[in-house]
Amino acid sequence: MRIGIIGNGQFGQLLVRIMHEKCPEVEIILYSRRTDSLEKLDKVIKTSDIIIPAVPINQFKDVIKYIAPLLSSGKTIVDVCSVKEYPVRIMKEYISSGATIIATHPLFGPKSWADAEEKIVVHKIQGDESSFLSIKKLFISMGLSIIEMSPHEHDELQARSQFFAQTVRSLAQSLHLEKTQIDTPSAALIFQSLESMGNSHDLFLDMIRYNSSCREILKKMKNELEILLSSSI
Repeated sequence: MRIGIIGNGQFGQLLVRIMHEKCPEVEIILYSRRTDSLEKLDKVIKTSDIIIPAVPINQFKDVIKYIAPLLSSGKTIVDVCSVKEYPVRIMKEYISSGATIIATHPLFGPKSWADAEEKIVVHKIQGDESSFLSIKKLFISMGLSIIEMSPHEHDELQARSQFFAQTVRSLAQSLHLEKTQIDTPSAALIFQSLESMGNSHDLFLDMIRYNSSCREILKKMKNELEILLSSSI
């Protein structure tokens, strides 16, 4: 099995490290836009069985539009975006029916990966069942626990979970809120959890831009804060 990873950022590098450690039999080809030519990218697409675009979601459409004409029948595309409905819509629009499309969201990152059992959300968008089973076996060999879930359900739950937590982290950071010597155990636990999160502001903004459920939660939070303020006057 040969896997082509497009993107040499922190998450792309993490995928390479995990696969080298957990799946040494898998051949990995990595493409970096900063150092490699487009000819290298073409080779990655044409010679890989599985292609993983590990790029920021704001670059995802351009990458898919470029690689789509190079995909032959039988290839498998696995996206790893933290939002699901938007990349699925892009892949279905540009990728032919001959390729297998699998939407995933790894529920871990460079900061939270601890070589313990981590989780990944998966959903087959199109393609044959055998390719889907192969991908699930790969994830299991990486030590991942699989959660099968539709893109729509994922994005709704993400807004109520990951996005809510990242909103609290962002607010704490903006307000310079930190642990103090009078923290109660529950307050200390909250600050400890905030410290364990990734702090990519761009990723946080991308959740707002590309997940409508996140925008709805943000509006509801704003309304609730206004109610709290008005009731305290």
